[in-house]
Amino acid sequence: MNRRFLLALAGAVFFGLLSIYAAQIYLKNRVNKERSEQETNVVIASTDIPLGTQINEQQVQVVRYPKSLLPEKAMVRKEEVIGRVSIADISARTPIIDRQLAGIGAQPGLSGVTPSGMRAVAVRVDEASSVAGFVAPGTYVDVIAILQPQIDGAKQVSKVILQKSEFWPAGSRCRPRRTANRLWSTP
Repeated sequence: MNRRFLLALAGAVFFGLLSIYAAQIYLKNRVNKERSEQETNVVIASTDIPLGTQINEQQVQVVRYPKSLLPEKAMVRKEEVIGRVSIADISARTPIIDRQLAGIGAQPGLSGVTPSGMRAVAVRVDEASSVAGFVAPGTYVDVIAILQPQIDGAKQVSKVILQKSEFWPAGSRCRPRRTANRLWSTP
């Protein structure tokens, strides 16, 4: 009887361990399957991409990304991105979104980032005229010229040159001591 008991105990232990092992494999496969169903391909910037740059293959890569964290209209294929021009600075390791890119066929540089039907105007500014640095990219501003006539006794005259013009820095980064900036204005 002792031998029979030990044999039954050994069989129970063996089948118990086999059941635990099978359950672990099943649960691991299920978790991996759920994880892969919750991820999707997305195109990310592999390097910082400055505004106005035509994107090439070395600047982007496709990675798996959680669907719950994916921004709306994120690009999912490299072919959708390569050759297009960035209209915003794109940080490395971030998903590339359609609104960060100019339309298909846009040229690199200023012409690629200027909205259709608009013109870029360079305006020289100093700290006082830029409201002490509080004007940020994307802010709408009015441009007012103050004229000092050369005639004795004449008063200064101010004239609104541009109204509700969108402000953008002239370089790829906004610096406090910038001397020229861009405005978008309708012609």
